[in-house]
Amino acid sequence: MKNILKISTIVGMLVVNSFADSSIYIWSKAFASTPNSEIIMTLKKNNIDTAIISFKKNQSSKFIDIEDKGIKAIPLISNNNYVYPKNRYKLDRKIKYLSLFSREIHLDIEPHALKELKHHRTEYFKMYINMLKYLKNKYPSIKFDISVPAFYYKIPHLREYVNKIYVMAYENPKSLIKRISRFPTNSYIAQNCKEFNSKNSLNNIINLIRENNYDNIAYHSWRTCKKFLKF
Repeated sequence: MKNILKISTIVGMLVVNSFADSSIYIWSKAFASTPNSEIIMTLKKNNIDTAIISFKKNQSSKFIDIEDKGIKAIPLISNNNYVYPKNRYKLDRKIKYLSLFSREIHLDIEPHALKELKHHRTEYFKMYINMLKYLKNKYPSIKFDISVPAFYYKIPHLREYVNKIYVMAYENPKSLIKRISRFPTNSYIAQNCKEFNSKNSLNNIINLIRENNYDNIAYHSWRTCKKFLKF
């Protein structure tokens, strides 16, 4: 029975099994320039369940249409400066707007990428977890997902404050399993398609990830993964 449950098949770009979820990031520029009909058709053909979308206010109806057509759409926030306590009011304003469209919001906020913080890990770890605590307490009805690099496993109690963790396990495939193993197996393991030169090489990594019991996969991003997608 265990072997039967492990069976998976390759459909288009993805390795699919009945217990797995798959997501793809779509940034606002790509979202604006791609017809919804193309996005929806492509995601359905490739068994991609969820679109994590960065969109501007004039694209809100386009965002709503994605979910109306059977693809789960999650709004994406990606301003690294929101980690600063002084910017809570800006983050609040963004959350309140996006919550009009979804009760699940994805945070791609990466303080380690800020020039002034990159060499102060203890400081920005504390700022990051305080931001998550703040959001959880202020918006208990909203589910917050996060994208984090693999070394964020060092932040204590990270899982307590979020709905889903997306691990940006890019580069260095030799240490991939070691790096992701520090996160719960229900985490989403994100791969950057620009690092692969063929669909087979990408599928090999996805197979390796799922052989180690990480079934949920995320693809970064629509623009770079499009070359591997089945139309």
